[in-house]
Amino acid sequence: MKGYLFTEILNSEALPAQANQQILDGLVTGELIPLIDRSFPFSQMREAQEYMEKASRLGKVVITL
Repeated sequence: MKGYLFTEILNSEALPAQANQQILDGLVTGELIPLIDRSFPFSQMREAQEYMEKASRLGKVVITL
């Protein structure tokens, strides 16, 4: 297994497309499962931002429209 720094991916011509494909493949096969910590309605954007800035969250914060 090889890891890459985010800057290595951004500074490469080939790695961004390769990384995107690897992520998409992982989502399609179920190897990668997004972890949603909490969802907020758009009307609670301020609360969502405050929650997102806390160090205690584990997954992504989702805003629903």
